[in-house]
Amino acid sequence: TVEEIAPGVWLLGGQSHNSVAIEQQRSIVLVEAPQSEERTLAVIERARSLVPGKPVDVVINTHHHFDHSAGIRAAISQGLTVLTHAENRAFYERTVFPARHVTTPDAQARNPKPLRLLPLGDKYVRRDSLRTIETYQVLGSQHSGTMVMVYLPAERLLIQADLYNPPAANATAPISFPFAANLLENIQRRGLVVDRVVGI
Repeated sequence: TVEEIAPGVWLLGGQSHNSVAIEQQRSIVLVEAPQSEERTLAVIERARSLVPGKPVDVVINTHHHFDHSAGIRAAISQGLTVLTHAENRAFYERTVFPARHVTTPDAQARNPKPLRLLPLGDKYVRRDSLRTIETYQVLGSQHSGTMVMVYLPAERLLIQADLYNPPAANATAPISFPFAANLLENIQRRGLVVDRVVGI
């Protein structure tokens, strides 16, 4: 499913995990390649169809947990650069990328591409004439020490995984979010002005 959450920003939903496509001047940036090769290939194809002629060139990986990184090899097979926290570098270079899929070749085995990794330290800013995308390490996270969040300053959107998901409109029972306080601390520490938190 596709929901335009701001002009040029789309939530690509399905099952329990989501991705976000963000249009920039020359390309589309994808946030998250979760769950599986099949889902990631479908998300990349859908993102390409949103703005025909613009390539999807980067995938931002919020953290290394398997449900958020299972589609990374598929993204590599499509030529995407992987932006992830610098401390995930060894995991992707030594484990994910060189993994052999002989019995059942995956997308990367069928269409091998080189690993292009963009390691993030504390902050990375991707700016062009259409839109600025800021990516920050989530400091002090108990969920993952190498967690990142994505902020769109013009749209005042914060994109994050596993730290907080707004409850459904029809939810009747109280829901606990053990990492929400840490997310709020990071928002305040960075001085981010957030109108909407997008949980993926």
